[in-house]
Amino acid sequence: MPGFDEAYYRRAYPDVAHFPGPPLQHYLRHGWKEGRDPSAGFGGDGYLAANPDVAAGGLDPLSHFLESGLAEGRTGWQKDPASPPPVPRLETAGLAPPLKDFVENTTIFMYWVNPEVRDPPAAPAWRAIYPRFRVFSDPDVLPLMPEAFVPIFTSIRLPAAKSDIARFFLLRAHGGLYVDAHVAPTAPSDLMATLSRLEDRHLLLFGKGWLLPEQGGFDLMNGVLAARRGAPELDRVLDRQMRNLRDHWAKERATGDHVGYDLFALTGTGVVVDEFFDWSPSPPRLKPAARDRVFVHVMPNNTDSGFELYSGYRYRKPNQHWSESQLRERLFLDAA
Repeated sequence: MPGFDEAYYRRAYPDVAHFPGPPLQHYLRHGWKEGRDPSAGFGGDGYLAANPDVAAGGLDPLSHFLESGLAEGRTGWQKDPASPPPVPRLETAGLAPPLKDFVENTTIFMYWVNPEVRDPPAAPAWRAIYPRFRVFSDPDVLPLMPEAFVPIFTSIRLPAAKSDIARFFLLRAHGGLYVDAHVAPTAPSDLMATLSRLEDRHLLLFGKGWLLPEQGGFDLMNGVLAARRGAPELDRVLDRQMRNLRDHWAKERATGDHVGYDLFALTGTGVVVDEFFDWSPSPPRLKPAARDRVFVHVMPNNTDSGFELYSGYRYRKPNQHWSESQLRERLFLDAA
């Protein structure tokens, strides 16, 4: 179709790669209704806004423009080719009731404290689909903590360590789904199926199935977590994290030198593994006491669980990953 730029559409909307048909078919069936543009220079929403009769007619804006709009001198379609593509939106009105209810009522959130970047990279995509999506920061988290722990938390130097803890306090208070800032949404129906395990479990953990062969049959991450509000399993993780941080706080207060630490074991995924898994078999397995309360969702690929990892991984500066920073920086700002 003239005016449809397949390369642009694929580049602007990578989730379209999972659509079973060609990109043009996606645009004609779904894309224009979701606010997706067919090319860098044609703004579909602008065209419909400038021509209400076209919007009322139910025809996609590009087809109308090609069939009659161009000859009629219709306006509203022009846009700056250098402008970023619009974030897709999900039209919930036509969804089946269970999926519509899921999209409109599911709690999904991120934690973000980067002063140089106002919004997490993947946040707009979540916000466009899920109206209850939120981005939390320290003012939201601090009231959820024991008062005596607040000075320790606010003195943490590495944002990754703060995020490790904050997500569990927020899950305990709100329930729902936590996602790292680089995680973007895919099909809501897939996410609804994934989170359905919370109907009979308290805590939902995630592993990357495609890494199992090279990881000895076991992979777990804390970049995506789901839980019921107030789940006691969250308290068990928080107790371990706070105990670990108090111990390291005391070590750093005793010296001005760098005191070695590993965030994976101190506040990260290692804490979750130690709490709920038995390391004696290979690969590790859930402890008997956790099997009826914790479920591990092994992602078959990077898109079919309702989200995509690393889609918005643009905020990390070189040599600033926590695994590098912990080798040269003290964990606390003012423990000495």
